[in-house]
Amino acid sequence: MLPNAAVDEPTDAELLARFRGGDGSALEPLFLRYEGPVFRFLFGVLKDHHAAEDALQETFVQAIRGGAGDLSRLALHGGLPASRADPPQGETSTRPGR
Repeated sequence: MLPNAAVDEPTDAELLARFRGGDGSALEPLFLRYEGPVFRFLFGVLKDHHAAEDALQETFVQAIRGGAGDLSRLALHGGLPASRADPPQGETSTRPGR
């Protein structure tokens, strides 16, 4: 019987703790675990490959600083560029209070 790989894999919290303890190699499995889904989410919102890559990087920087948490929430609120929240010049926002 083969061992269950999911049981043998460290949790996100364990990987972050190892990284913060000085194990630089602990970040790669965490990144590989979430890179695809977070990028697809960001690309779906931004519709621009390069902007999604930049937002992906910012999302992971914030995850490293503050804990993995919910990466989709970090991507939405922290990884998206501030300019995405504001309409282009000359356009008005449909958001209340703007």
